[in-house]
Amino acid sequence: MIQVSDLCFGYSRPDEIYSHFHWEVAEGESWVVLGPSGCGKTTLVYLLAGLRHPSTGSVQLDGSDVIAPRTSTGLILQDHGLLPWARARDNVALGLKIRRMARQEMDEKVGYWMDRLGLGAVAHRYPGQLSGGQRQRVAIARTLALVPSLLLMDEPFSSLDSTTREDLQELVVALSEGSGMTTVLVTHDIQEAVYLGQRILIVGRAPIGRYLVVENPYARRPEFRRSPTFFERCAEVRGLAAELMNAGGQAVSAMPSSSQVSS
Repeated sequence: MIQVSDLCFGYSRPDEIYSHFHWEVAEGESWVVLGPSGCGKTTLVYLLAGLRHPSTGSVQLDGSDVIAPRTSTGLILQDHGLLPWARARDNVALGLKIRRMARQEMDEKVGYWMDRLGLGAVAHRYPGQLSGGQRQRVAIARTLALVPSLLLMDEPFSSLDSTTREDLQELVVALSEGSGMTTVLVTHDIQEAVYLGQRILIVGRAPIGRYLVVENPYARRPEFRRSPTFFERCAEVRGLAAELMNAGGQAVSAMPSSSQVSS
């Protein structure tokens, strides 16, 4: 579904953040992009969403170059992106209104997602009257109401307390299971990456050309988070991330499959 080929991107120079970067994601896969703050993870999300464009190289979704935001791509941000003057229900309906969906169909779809995410009791509250977890649930409902084939999430749970964070992680897993939706989540939290990412892309300092891929087949299973294997995998991923950071951010080829970590 996603094919990033020979990507170079930067703000002050063409290869400042990404330098000859290659990456592929198959349809239906669940990926987490893990790396230190400021390395370019959010930039990658913006490139996939069509909000930024490569200096050179290409970003393709379903075989077509990404030249603008797509209606089939959903984006959930860390700061929720809610309209402060609109009630929770109207925030969920925003994308459907933009698409000029018929009122009855829109009301049914909004009601379904509000109920599915446990927001029925706060439907008429403004964002300022909601907790952080409720605001993020509204943002998730607004995105899923659009039925995206690709869901991009940029550190959506980083500002939440640990209990709410784990609750929303479980929610995302439950909502995406069996849907065939491709998901890419950006984080700098190793435990979050190991729990949510069936494949983990570990990147180092910019410019990013080198990376590691960790195969993580037990991800998204509730029992995995509580198992010794989970903490062993977290330690393993932490060591690989440190190794990549120590190697520097020089633009080199992606590491071959023999260097990838499998279960």
